[in-house]
Amino acid sequence: MGFFSWDCEGCKHSIRGGYSTYEISRWMTRVVILFPKHSGPISRGVYGGYGRLQEDEDRNLGDEEPFTMYHEACWKILGSPDKFSCASRYARDQGYFTDFNPPEPKNQKDLEEILDFHRTEELLKA
Repeated sequence: MGFFSWDCEGCKHSIRGGYSTYEISRWMTRVVILFPKHSGPISRGVYGGYGRLQEDEDRNLGDEEPFTMYHEACWKILGSPDKFSCASRYARDQGYFTDFNPPEPKNQKDLEEILDFHRTEELLKA
């Protein structure tokens, strides 16, 4: 089994395992996950790679129903949404194969800069 991950619904960049970040981008490992049948974030933790969410006990997300996943920082900036919005898509970079390592966004302007980078990447790939 190879690397895999999902994209954050907020900034559209991959959720990362700790082995695929630098200190500056370590924030990309902390996640909040919303499921369709629950209200409120039911899972928060650190993404351990290979579909594992490390909380009190490891949770295998590959066995779960669809979910919306956010980097915790993006989720907070977006007002802490508490409802499932869509199934998060698998990350093209697999949460590993990327050179994009932004600092943690602190406000909407920072989040927009990260989104702008994503939009530019998408245009270049088209």
